[in-house]
Amino acid sequence: MTIDKKVVSNIPGIQGKGDLSKKPHHAGIDPYFMRELAKVFRYGANKHGKNNFRQMTAEAAQEIRDSVSRHFNDGFLCGEELDNESGLSHLAHMAANVMFLYRLCRIYGYNEVMNVINGGDR
Repeated sequence: MTIDKKVVSNIPGIQGKGDLSKKPHHAGIDPYFMRELAKVFRYGANKHGKNNFRQMTAEAAQEIRDSVSRHFNDGFLCGEELDNESGLSHLAHMAANVMFLYRLCRIYGYNEVMNVINGGDR
């Protein structure tokens, strides 16, 4: 059976609306990665408080950017799969921090976040 990406369903008897090629492709997100990311969020909730990340302001951007670099460069690229403190994936920690930066950009705008990260030298 060939699936037409332009329709919502190719299953006989199911009617749909819209163009699948323009909808989020959640099936493309690796479930094992999502589980590791969720573990990092649980660790963070236990360490910093549940939903503490929702209180972040643009001023947190530099610290978050540093955390991304630490988990990627100092951890993953230097041969460590797991963070020493949490015992969880450096890449999952990094992904959580990238999500925080993304969220700050949505709330405060890219330029404001970059201004904080670059110390006003932008």
